[in-house]
Amino acid sequence: MSVSGSVLPNVWYSYSYLLLRITEKFKQTMPRKKNEVDRPLLGYMLTHASKLIDNEFKRYLKKHKLTLPAWQVLYELAQKKEESINNLAKWTVLNQPTLTNIVDRLVSRGLVIKRVNPQDKRVFFTSLSEEGEKLTSMLISKAEDIESEELAGYSSKEITTLKKTLSKLIKQYTENE
Repeated sequence: MSVSGSVLPNVWYSYSYLLLRITEKFKQTMPRKKNEVDRPLLGYMLTHASKLIDNEFKRYLKKHKLTLPAWQVLYELAQKKEESINNLAKWTVLNQPTLTNIVDRLVSRGLVIKRVNPQDKRVFFTSLSEEGEKLTSMLISKAEDIESEELAGYSSKEITTLKKTLSKLIKQYTENE
């Protein structure tokens, strides 16, 4: 199950020029506060844009009794086929106890398979079950549809720049951990 790169981990975080446009649209709808900074911090902008954009997808996930962190796990497993809990924690940016809880819930629903590493019984590998692959494929398709709607007002060049910048940012942070 390969994705053409149109949906990034932690779907739709914004950075660069698109973030500025989103922030400007938001500022137009909100009254300016007395001490408001003209150039918001990047972390604030990323979080804010993510929350605004994720709302529709969260509603869709709720219909399938999934949370955004569970979606992150499914998405990462779709990309990597099989992954250790340690690596999955790194890619989903979830702490290991939280991730283990999410994985166990997905296993109980039949969406994920968890197996012990024969060489080291302390290490578990996870992968999508057949049912998990079907659901994740459907979720990715829906995420791509929502992404297309959300980014309809932006040029292909803007979208490509955004995704390249985000990929670089994500790579920088995940390699430094």
